[in-house]
Amino acid sequence: MSTSDLSTVDGPDRLCVSERAQCVPSQVLHLRQLPVDVSEQEVLALAVPFGRVTKLLTLKAKNQAFVEMASEEAAVTMVNYYTAAPPTVRNQPIFIQYSTHRELKTDNLTNQVTGRPLLHIDTHRH
Repeated sequence: MSTSDLSTVDGPDRLCVSERAQCVPSQVLHLRQLPVDVSEQEVLALAVPFGRVTKLLTLKAKNQAFVEMASEEAAVTMVNYYTAAPPTVRNQPIFIQYSTHRELKTDNLTNQVTGRPLLHIDTHRH
C-alpha cells in the first residue's frame, strides 16, 4: 500500500505513515471504512481470532470503531496479520491501525458514540 492510498483521520488518531508519525503499538485498535450498517458482531469477528476483546466502541456516523484487546501482544498480532492480508467486511476493505489511546474509557460518552465493556465473548454458537 503506498502513502497515496492512505488518508488521515480527524482528531487524535492519525494514520501511521512513517514519514509523518511513528507507529506505536497499543492494545486499542482503530478500524476505519466500515460499512454503514456494520454490526458489532462483524467488528468482533475481525478481532476475536487474535485474543479476547475487552471493549468495543463504535462510531457509526463515521464508519469507524475502536477495539480494545486484552493484551498489546494480541493487538500487535492482529495488526501484523491484517497488514499482510487486509480484511474486508461485505467486500469492503477495512483499515486497521494502532490507536493513540492506551485504553478505551466508555463513561461520559456523547450520544453519537456507543460503547460498552465486553466481559465475555462466546465464539461458539449453540
